[in-house]
This record gives sequence, structure tokens and C-alpha cells, in this order.
Amino acid sequence: MKLGFVPEHSSISSMYRELKKNHNAPEAFHAEVRFMNRFMNFCSLEVAPILIPTDSELSRMIIFATLLKEWIEPILFSESENTAPAAILCQS
Repeated sequence: MKLGFVPEHSSISSMYRELKKNHNAPEAFHAEVRFMNRFMNFCSLEVAPILIPTDSELSRMIIFATLLKEWIEPILFSESENTAPAAILCQS
């Protein structure tokens, strides 16, 4: 958002596609984004069963979220010098 664009959809996959338009995101993130998207059940016209992640699936999500945070922080901080709202959120 701070770069002047908003993803077309609110799915994790859509946000990842938008990110890749401006940054060379690791290709390994693609599989993890698709994996996490399986558990999203919103804005759908179809009734889908709720998928509850197992402990190992939760662990996989946490590992990916940590890798994503470590990858994105230098981009946020280098572009904003710690003053943009997104950079401030990553400090916690």
C-alpha cells in the first residue's frame, strides 16, 4: 500500500502476485502461499468445509511466516527508513 498499489483480492495468493510485480520474491514462497490459501474460507459463494490445520501444518505456517518476515523487513526498512506504517508494524 505504501508504494501506491493495493492487491486486487484479499487472498494470500493475490497479495503474493502483487508483491512479485515489484520485487523478486523467492520462488519457494509460491508453494507456501498456495498451502496457506487452502485454509482461507471467505468471500466465497460456495459453502466449503472448514479445514482445521494439524500441528505440523501450523508449524509449517509459522516457519513460512517467519521466513517471509525476514525477507520483507529489509525491503520495508530500506524504502522507508523506519517511518512508514508497515515498517513500524514489523518492529514488534
